[in-house]
This record gives sequence, structure tokens and C-alpha cells, in this order.
Amino acid sequence: MSVISALTRLGLDSWQEAGRLSSLSNREAVEQLARLIVELPGLFRPLAEAREIADRLIQLLPRHDTDCGSTLQVQIRPSYLRPALPRTSQLWIACLVLAAAVLASAFLHSGLPFGIGSP
Repeated sequence: MSVISALTRLGLDSWQEAGRLSSLSNREAVEQLARLIVELPGLFRPLAEAREIADRLIQLLPRHDTDCGSTLQVQIRPSYLRPALPRTSQLWIACLVLAAAVLASAFLHSGLPFGIGSP
């Protein structure tokens, strides 16, 4: 059985529980996870065996720095969450830029187009 399904069977969110356990001291996290393992329905484990399992699992968790003077971590959102223009808007903008470039080029290379301003 996976850790995620075991925590789900106990009515716990695996991400929240992992975050909570990783913020505890190693000894306290092992003890609390061992107690959860013992409480699993349909699976009997002695507390000593549950502690061994919990110890191995807790070693896999990232550790939070509990030092108050530690620097804050900045979370950068991935670029795929950046709002983007719809495809039709992108197409219209490209057309407008192209039309402006054609008009600017015609104006610069041949004077005023279509005889406007001619005597």
C-alpha cells in the first residue's frame, strides 16, 4: 500500500501531512507517523515496526529550516501560468503590425501613396 493511499484511508491530505511532518523535529515526526501507521484499518503493525517504517519514510521528506533568521524563499510561478492572449487576438495584432510596416515602407520609399498631396 502506498503512503498516499494509507493517509487517504485515515482521512488525511497527503501533501498537508507531509508538510506538517517535515516541519517537526525528526524524532517527533517519526513518532507521529508511527502512530498513524498503527491506526491503519485492516493492517496490524507493532509500534516498534511502525517506528522503523516511519523512520525510513521521514528521511525522504525535505526538511524545513526552522531558523527564524533564515532568508525567505521566493516562489516563481511557471511560465505556463502566465496569462496569454487568445490566438485570434495574436493574429489580429500580427496583421496590424504587418499593415503598419507595409504603409510605413510605402510612405518612405515612394513619398505619399496614391497621389495624396500631389499638385
